[in-house]
Amino acid sequence: MTKKNIYLTCAVLGPIIPWSVLIARFSAREPITGIFGFLFVNAYSAAFTADLVVSIFVFWIFVIHETQKTNMKNAWLYILASLTVGFCFALPLFLYFRERHLENK
Repeated sequence: MTKKNIYLTCAVLGPIIPWSVLIARFSAREPITGIFGFLFVNAYSAAFTADLVVSIFVFWIFVIHETQKTNMKNAWLYILASLTVGFCFALPLFLYFRERHLENK
C-alpha cells in the first residue's frame, strides 16, 4: 500500500471508533449532561480533551501554512472537517490530498 492509500484508509476508518463510542453512550439511555459534561467528567478526560484541542489548533496552523506553501486549495475544508466529523478524519484526509497534490506537481 502506498502512503497515500494508507492516509485515505485512515480517513475512512478514523471516525468509526469515536462514533461507535458515542452511539453506544447515547443508546445506553444515560442522562445527557451536555457535551462539556462528557469532556470534563474527570481529570483523565479533561487532560485528553485539552490535548486534543491543542492538537487540532496546531493542525489548523499546519493546514493553513502547508496549503499556502504547496499552493493547495480549500484549507477551510480540512478545518471544517475537523470541527464536524473529527480530527481522526480531517488529519488523514488532509495528508491524503497533500500527497496527491505533491504527486501531481
